[in-house]
Amino acid sequence: MKRDLAFLAVKTDLPALQVAPSYRYRKGEDVTVIGNPGVDGETVLENAISRGVMSSKAQIDGQQFYQLGIAVNPGNSGGPVFDSHGQVIGVVTLRIPGKEELSFCIPVEELQAGMTKLKSQSSGLANEVRSHHRMMTTYKCLGAAGAVFGIALELRVASRSDPGNQDLKEKVGKLDEALAKLDQSLLFKLSEETRDARNDPLFPRPARTKVGALADNYKKLRQTYDQPQSNAPVATIRALKATHRRLVVEIGSDLKQEVPKGLLEALDDHLVTGSSMAMTIPFPSSGSARSRIWERHGITPPSSRLGRTGIGSRSGIRTPSRISPRSRFGR
Repeated sequence: MKRDLAFLAVKTDLPALQVAPSYRYRKGEDVTVIGNPGVDGETVLENAISRGVMSSKAQIDGQQFYQLGIAVNPGNSGGPVFDSHGQVIGVVTLRIPGKEELSFCIPVEELQAGMTKLKSQSSGLANEVRSHHRMMTTYKCLGAAGAVFGIALELRVASRSDPGNQDLKEKVGKLDEALAKLDQSLLFKLSEETRDARNDPLFPRPARTKVGALADNYKKLRQTYDQPQSNAPVATIRALKATHRRLVVEIGSDLKQEVPKGLLEALDDHLVTGSSMAMTIPFPSSGSARSRIWERHGITPPSSRLGRTGIGSRSGIRTPSRISPRSRFGR
């Protein structure tokens, strides 16, 4: 399993943060985190400072982490963790959903190893890594987004066939709101990323063709959802979801990626009529509707048991935490 780190180059006149050459773990030491946590996907608290203590060490999926007694939220991922001397000793990466002040960071030794490897990396290899990341990001985002819009269409069909069902109407309204926020936070650059991926000469043409087909099918699902009252025939919705599922499986096989079971279930055919639809399509009842939609459908690496702190983490998508230059190590 690879470390959850990404290195970005940023032009700036500001000085770089001082990364500790090593770190001797001290339980109870004061530590500080800087990041850009979001509030309901709309407001970003830029360069927010949180303080706490170095709590413990932990091994997760065979990798070492420091556990911090600090509350972190979506937007903190990739942020630096400072020791009491102001040196970077870690990078925020994980939290346990629903648990306050129970977060984790990648140790500085892992960060130093990544930086050393980066310095010796050829430009050709860097382009290959960038190309692969773009393709994986596009594939996962298109697959997940198509599944969510497919479920939204099914829910609308159920509501249309049972107009007196107020519970269904409320769910449709909440879903509309959640998808609007998803547009603002995650999907607004999807078309740009898709264009770059499907035109990337470093990837075989068959893979690019299939990703292009997945993008076209997602667009059709999206357009169908955006129609007034979504009066699309049931057969059309079924066909679009079936095509999306097939392409997700085929591309996953080409890219040697295991497709999350929850994503496949979300792309299955749930279309029935009447109020029983509410039973067959799970919908978030509390908390962030946007994040729970993604989480519920298994849009996360199969081995991951903890929640990444970024909004797109469970789709493998990294939203950079806009901290100070050269401190954007991940996410």
